[in-house]
Amino acid sequence: MKKLLVTACWLIIANVILAQQDLKLTILSDGDRGTYEFKELVKTEINALLGQQFNILYQEFNPTGSLESDTETIQRILEDDSDMLIALGFKSAGALYQIDNYLKPCLAGISLVPKEKETSGIPNYTYIQNPFSVSRDLEVLQSIRPFKNLGIFVPQNQPYIQTYINSFADTINIQFVTLDDDPITDLNALNPEIEAIYILPNLYDDPNDHQALIDGINARKLPSLSLIGQNDVERGVLASISSSDYIGVYARRMAINVMKVTEGQDPKDFPTQVSGIEDELVINVATMLQIEIYPPYEVLNKATFTDLSPKVGRQYSLQSAVAEALINNISYQSAQKNVSAQKAEIGIATSNLLPNVEIGSTVATIDKITAELLRAGQQITPQTQWSGNLSITQLIYSQPAIANIAIQKALLHSEEAGLMAQQLDLVLRVCETYLGVLQAIANLNIQNVNVQTTLRNLNIAKTKEQIGVISIADVYGFESQLALNKRSLNDARTLLEQSIIQFNQLLNRPLDEGVVLDDVLDIPDLLFIQDERISQRIQNNYDLLQFADFLTAYAIENAPELDQLAWTIQAQKKSLDINQKSRYLPQVALQSNFDKTLGRYGIRVADELFENNGVDPYQLAWNLGFNASIPLFQGNLRTKRIQKDKVLLDQLQLNQLALEQQFDANIRLSLANLGNSYNDILLTDQAQKSSNQYLELVQDLYREGVASIATLFDAQNNLVAAQLGAIASQYQFFVDAFTIERLLNKLYLLCSSEEQEDFVSAYFSFLTKKENDE
Repeated sequence: MKKLLVTACWLIIANVILAQQDLKLTILSDGDRGTYEFKELVKTEINALLGQQFNILYQEFNPTGSLESDTETIQRILEDDSDMLIALGFKSAGALYQIDNYLKPCLAGISLVPKEKETSGIPNYTYIQNPFSVSRDLEVLQSIRPFKNLGIFVPQNQPYIQTYINSFADTINIQFVTLDDDPITDLNALNPEIEAIYILPNLYDDPNDHQALIDGINARKLPSLSLIGQNDVERGVLASISSSDYIGVYARRMAINVMKVTEGQDPKDFPTQVSGIEDELVINVATMLQIEIYPPYEVLNKATFTDLSPKVGRQYSLQSAVAEALINNISYQSAQKNVSAQKAEIGIATSNLLPNVEIGSTVATIDKITAELLRAGQQITPQTQWSGNLSITQLIYSQPAIANIAIQKALLHSEEAGLMAQQLDLVLRVCETYLGVLQAIANLNIQNVNVQTTLRNLNIAKTKEQIGVISIADVYGFESQLALNKRSLNDARTLLEQSIIQFNQLLNRPLDEGVVLDDVLDIPDLLFIQDERISQRIQNNYDLLQFADFLTAYAIENAPELDQLAWTIQAQKKSLDINQKSRYLPQVALQSNFDKTLGRYGIRVADELFENNGVDPYQLAWNLGFNASIPLFQGNLRTKRIQKDKVLLDQLQLNQLALEQQFDANIRLSLANLGNSYNDILLTDQAQKSSNQYLELVQDLYREGVASIATLFDAQNNLVAAQLGAIASQYQFFVDAFTIERLLNKLYLLCSSEEQEDFVSAYFSFLTKKENDE
């Protein structure tokens, strides 16, 4: 019995196979790469739909001549024994449109038919209306950058494309450049007056030639818009409107049309429109920056973006950014002036121990009557006398002056340590801002992908609504969500602009200058914690506590803030010592004066009068004296100064203890944050993968009518949250690590290999000492 059943089944299968009819399909397709890919997809869809019912046989032709020769080829095909003719590509579809009498079913793919119709109305003929609008494209290109002269590259032997596009050019001048299959030659054929470029698809068989054409257009800083899809925009074209998702939808429509013909339907009644494809303006941000053309805000607000990571601007690695900030940062340059000023203070203090030399000259005049009276009274005072004076003072011993030099030197060391602390703070700010720019770029990419995801979901909803599966409410819901997502995208773009401004400000660069930053996520051994010699020693919480003890000890030994405070304490001790010794140590100084009459004028005294008095009016007069002084009472000033110095010294020492404690706490807190960031990376990475899989599943379920719009919203929002969390945790890990390294005065990325080796050796020595002590 079982054998009979098996035999019967095989007979049924054999009858089905033998009963298959041949379905002969002739495909006339353009020879370009894009049409070839479309043709293969159409064949795949036809085979999937009709392969069980028919034995499908294909014969293929590529039009290679003029429009006349192509129509002759089509007439021969119409008279052969094939069941139907399928024309794919602008050239093939355009030639098919010229036929007067369709002797067999003829199906045109994407066609450049000037007027849109719901059906062709022509027996045995149908087409699929192209998914783009030239008039809309030109309008959008005008909104990006107004122009009068437009350049369009067109393949050879396709005049109908020029005719079709010219029908939309009312107020502009178009230069059609027929391709010479050499991008450089084709670019050089452009008129200098051309202000914008409209790019048709698949201009060259070699993708490298197509890329060279796009690069050449951008090098000339010309705005460009692609006729079809996002693919060209990703290659560098400035903008496009038509969705790249239309290919699969159109291929399925072609297969359905073939099936309808096999069912006996006339193609003249087939719909020419394809629904369920939402067009979206896409702008290449890198190209926008490269050609320095910035669309108005109302255009940007309607667009999604690609190539968001800046590629135009000053190139930086993290190390080069830090180096430039240390040279150019204004605040750091100002802090360096404090050190220079303190060096001058040492010079001022030292000058008190050097001789003080003053030279002067005096001219004294008395009235004539007084001079006569003095002469009558035998006084030898002239009416006018010119004299010179030299005064020399040398401080021989002064404890305050000597100690002040030591104080100022200590304060210089304090300023230098403070400058080092400010240098470390600057480096940390540069690292944080650098990472902030990278995170803002990642956030912008995530929000942009989210907008595109919402757009795809909106397309699904529109398709389902048109066939009556769901209500219009879902479409409205996705349109609302799309607006909110674009708002988030706009916020992310603003955040990136703000981050770049902050970065340029730190480096004292023009604030509006573009930057291109190397990512740090994949750089090995950028942080001390990434050094395997260290990370392998930290396997549990006990190891982590030991590592914290080492870092604290290392920080206290090397922290410039503690060094700065130690020098300030030393200066305060010197001040206390001065005030205490001033009670009994004198100040000793040497003073000398030299006076000489240089000239006597007016009423003069007789020479014999000077001689009789034994006076030489021009003789040098001098005096020399020593001075020693001890202040006995200054209103209790010295006692109060001593008390104040002791209080300030106690305060500084307490500050030292508090600062050491703060370093200990900061290091342990930062280590805890670092561990938390590392765990967040692991968790958010898993959450991101799971959320992505969940969204794909829910999208499929929604497409099949099983999941609700609310579930799809939740899945999409969960993915965005997971992606943002993953990015945030990755960059936060670096910020936490850099914070610890700043506390250690040991930034690994700036250390030489010898300095890194010394740090690791210090850690190993600490562990060895710890083990021996235990």
